Amino acid sequence: MEAETLRKRLQAAVNSQAVMIQDLENVLKKTVREVEKLTTVELPEILEKKARLGSKDATLYGTYFENLDALYERLDEVFKEVGVTPTPGGILSGEPIRKMNCETEYFETIGVGRVPFNFQRTCDAVWELLSVPHRQEGRRVYDGLP
Repeated sequence: MEAETLRKRLQAAVNSQAVMIQDLENVLKKTVREVEKLTTVELPEILEKKARLGSKDATLYGTYFENLDALYERLDEVFKEVGVTPTPGGILSGEPIRKMNCETEYFETIGVGRVPFNFQRTCDAVWELLSVPHRQEGRRVYDGLP
């Protein structure tokens, strides 16, 4: 019963953040399409992959980042309310806890995760992926964000 309540609260928090992220993604896609329609880009600018931010874009990003902090604070409150304490390494550490509910034994894996590779191997793979040519298309650098 307690686990089901916890699951529902966490699912509601995740759904709320997913909706906000989806809305922001839609706004950003629309903005990028509008900028691409209105501008003619010279070859050096294409190679730089820089998008210039107008005041509307800067305001949008600023508001998003301000709200993101508030959402994470609220998420922390929800975790505290339901008695979940985050592990020191985020979700990348911890051990499942063996629990009993009447005659049913189970493992609770809240906050438990495993990374299949060590840190250095993961970093090397990410750097390699960043240099792949087909991943360079559509990449933009936004300056002036908070």
